[in-house]
Amino acid sequence: PPDAAVAVFVTGCDDPAVWTATALGTAELRPEIGGGPCSPAQYPLHRVVLSWSADGVDLDQHDRTCWRVVDASPGSGWTAGDQFTHVKPGPPPMMYIKGFERPVTVEGRVLRDDGALAFAIAPQTIELAAARIREPNAGAVIAVMSPEAWAEPDAVTVWGTRVVTDEVVGASAVPGGTTAPVTLHRTTDGLVRRTWSRVNNQPVSSDLVLGPGMQARIAAWAAAIVVDREVLVIGQQNAMPFVQKRIPLMTDQFEMVGHVNSVTLHFSGLLANFDYFSNLVRSLGITGGVLLPSDHHSAPFYFDGQTFRQLEISQTEIGFDDVGTFTPDPAQLAAIGAPVAVLHGIVFGELGLLAALDKTSTVPGPRVASYAELFGEGRLGPIATDTAAYVIKHEDGGAVLYEAPYVDFCD
Repeated sequence: PPDAAVAVFVTGCDDPAVWTATALGTAELRPEIGGGPCSPAQYPLHRVVLSWSADGVDLDQHDRTCWRVVDASPGSGWTAGDQFTHVKPGPPPMMYIKGFERPVTVEGRVLRDDGALAFAIAPQTIELAAARIREPNAGAVIAVMSPEAWAEPDAVTVWGTRVVTDEVVGASAVPGGTTAPVTLHRTTDGLVRRTWSRVNNQPVSSDLVLGPGMQARIAAWAAAIVVDREVLVIGQQNAMPFVQKRIPLMTDQFEMVGHVNSVTLHFSGLLANFDYFSNLVRSLGITGGVLLPSDHHSAPFYFDGQTFRQLEISQTEIGFDDVGTFTPDPAQLAAIGAPVAVLHGIVFGELGLLAALDKTSTVPGPRVASYAELFGEGRLGPIATDTAAYVIKHEDGGAVLYEAPYVDFCD
């Protein structure tokens, strides 16, 4: 700020002069809302980073930013007049908002280390995107691969075309910039793994016969399939899939989460991780709980009923990552029902969304968004393998497939 201006000194963000006195300069708010390249998927409960910039500013000289809500839509989780403070050091200022198209207008003031009112951040409106409906009649959907691909018990929809198929017993995808759908079917020849692609803008498929089996599940990335008590690891040779390895299981497994390089299975009292490339098996003893999928750039979470612990998988062992561990407020946790997944910093529950924050976190804003307040009523249905879509089931038997703004690459 220009030295010629007269500085106004305040005692902190709770000093009324923060909002009435003239700052030495102005700054621009550049909120990072997400949903685009190099950012998390934008769900209707979302964390916004409050980045700001000003010409000639030395950020090291500025101690804190004061924030005030100027206006807020009903259901956004905010009320006009709400205030919060961000103090360095640490992560940048953030806030949570919720709801489709429920704008919140915020303004800020930047204080210098010596208490001078350095910058006024002009009011700016922050708003999550409108709800995007990909399929309004999703009552029969049993699995979702991406916003462009989902499965019913006897049909698969890919790229706008519904294809009647053999019985569908599972579906997955190879996530990325162009998600590749994969389905699992029961046919007269036994179980088959079916890969979908487009030729001349028409869907085509190719099958890998897996053999007989009563029960089957396919993991994310489509590289591991459990058939009864056997894990089938799928490899690629000359761009064609084949069964690379069969691993017998001594007992039934509860949950299975696939990663880009490995698969983790939950057994009674044990988590076991199998590496596709090294063939290493890593294990971790646990008690109770459930294994939850995460977005495919992150390791899965283990939830023990109170605390979410993210797995840390090294070349030789599997453990818990303290940085990825959080214990939510019990009442807020109970409000979302049973947790189903932890995706891009949001816990998806049967009844609502929860910010993946510890109860001691000071990040301001709403922590919970129920499906009742977002969609009128509803329960969670299938979530897409690529995390960019999800189904909300309604009491009348109908369901809607929603797409979340998300670009799964960096430009």
